[in-house]
Amino acid sequence: MVIFLLLIVVNNLTTPKGKSPEIVPTPSVIKIIPSASVFPGQGEALPNSFPKSGALNYSQIPAIIGKLVEILPYQGKLFSLSYDYSKDSFTLYLNKNDQQGAEKEFEAFLKTNDMQGKNWLQNLNTVYQ
Repeated sequence: MVIFLLLIVVNNLTTPKGKSPEIVPTPSVIKIIPSASVFPGQGEALPNSFPKSGALNYSQIPAIIGKLVEILPYQGKLFSLSYDYSKDSFTLYLNKNDQQGAEKEFEAFLKTNDMQGKNWLQNLNTVYQ
């Protein structure tokens, strides 16, 4: 018990009066999501592919695109999709021998990843090979 009291006294003598311990803020972790401006220009009507009456909050679109970027590059049967971080652009490779089938497969892929259509992908370059 004497040791316990001695520790309390030493602690009180070494701690400056009126000062509280310094609080160091912890840095936040920021996840960078590629920029995506999918909103129409002023005065333009919303595209038909956008949901109506609040089915989707437009602020969710960059997060949905970010999730898609995380799984790229993707290779399908008739198409492949990649993302170039340095250019902030997507490249879509479609099979030129079955363009219609490749387009359908790509649209189905987008829908399975919560996207309404390829118009959500800004800077999309299409290559037929």
